[in-house]
Amino acid sequence: MTFGDPYQPLERITARVDYEPTDLFDDNAEKRFDRLIAGTTKVGDTTGTDGWRGLEYESRKTIENHHSDEPFTREEGRVDEQRAPAAQSLPLVFPIQSVASVEYKRTLRSDWETLDEYRYQVDDHSVLLEHTPRLRGPNRSGTRRNVLADRARTIQWNDLASRVRVTYDRGFDPVPGDVQNIQIQLINRMLRTLKQEQNIAAASPDDFSGVTPEFDTVLTERLIERIESITPLVRNTRAI
Repeated sequence: MTFGDPYQPLERITARVDYEPTDLFDDNAEKRFDRLIAGTTKVGDTTGTDGWRGLEYESRKTIENHHSDEPFTREEGRVDEQRAPAAQSLPLVFPIQSVASVEYKRTLRSDWETLDEYRYQVDDHSVLLEHTPRLRGPNRSGTRRNVLADRARTIQWNDLASRVRVTYDRGFDPVPGDVQNIQIQLINRMLRTLKQEQNIAAASPDDFSGVTPEFDTVLTERLIERIESITPLVRNTRAI
């Protein structure tokens, strides 16, 4: 499992948020503020034993968890393997940038074969199987239940194979500006909550006598709507 790359560099985040280092820290403020935003985990570490992940990571995963559970940042050489669907379209993870290879197994015990490039097309979301006279699989017997599809001479992935494996590049580079703006809003709300917690911790009991402190919700309904409108497919962009 990988954790993806930041949407924007630390310097850009600290320049855009509403808080200064001295708003939260009294000593060594800038260094502590940078650690709060960026965390201390080393690049490439997936164990979490070298430190903790900062607000950049937390806000980024909040956005992705409410969208498609997939990173928006660029992924090169991603490999997705799945059961051949009963459809002409093979969904992958949006946005697809390029496809290096499409491989298939005719049966579960078969060896992998490479599908010729002229036999498929690629869009932002999927690989579309092209019908050609020579494209015949073990299930292409003309007895498929969908008689109308047979007459239209369409072909589905499960006509060709039992498993399909695609190697491809995907993701945004750079991440769209709206996604970066949502991240900044989330980080601002996280910082506001932290500041409120600090104020309460530093206050005397008399300061809050008879008062119940209220904290802002970090992830508002409006932010959720903005996250879900980033692409029209929302949660359907995951590989199955």
